[in-house]
Amino acid sequence: MEYTKTDTAPAPLGHAEQAVIHGGMIYLSMQLPLHADGDNAALQNIEEQTHLVLSNIKAVLEASGSSMEKVLRITVYLKDLHHGKRVDVVYAKFFNSHRPARSIIGVAGLPFSYGIGMDVIAAR
Repeated sequence: MEYTKTDTAPAPLGHAEQAVIHGGMIYLSMQLPLHADGDNAALQNIEEQTHLVLSNIKAVLEASGSSMEKVLRITVYLKDLHHGKRVDVVYAKFFNSHRPARSIIGVAGLPFSYGIGMDVIAAR
């Protein structure tokens, strides 16, 4: 196994790696709307939070030798499922015509009262 550590995305909040690479696959830990320097962005609207989460995913994937076009599966965790359409507008800009498998899960809460988090499985 290999591990990804890049300063272009925030460090994990707990005992985890940004990503684990094994057998040609990349497993990203949940990405939150944190800036790479750890700045808390929780006060931003859901579109800005979504953009920051996807930017973090892109940074970790690139540091792992992959890209958004190689994402196979993504799980979106939303504090408010009514934000789904607003999230999808930003999401579509990052993936263009690529459509990975996706689940959207409503959650009671996320760290620091964020509105969104995402985790990803991608090919290398």
